[in-house]
Amino acid sequence: MAIWVEREIGTDTCPECGIVYKVTIINIPLRDENEFKCQCGYTMKSWNGTVIYSYELQVDESNAE
Repeated sequence: MAIWVEREIGTDTCPECGIVYKVTIINIPLRDENEFKCQCGYTMKSWNGTVIYSYELQVDESNAE
């Protein structure tokens, strides 16, 4: 049985618009080809392998009302 391993690797900021995302990598048993695009349309990451990337939008709590 294959094991999926997930690990948070930190944050990544879009160089086009400055949005910050929390990034997690996931090791999977099968090859995957995909990409992640920021909300502004900039391609932040492309992959083709057994590691995929998950991006989660970070909310700046200091500016939340």
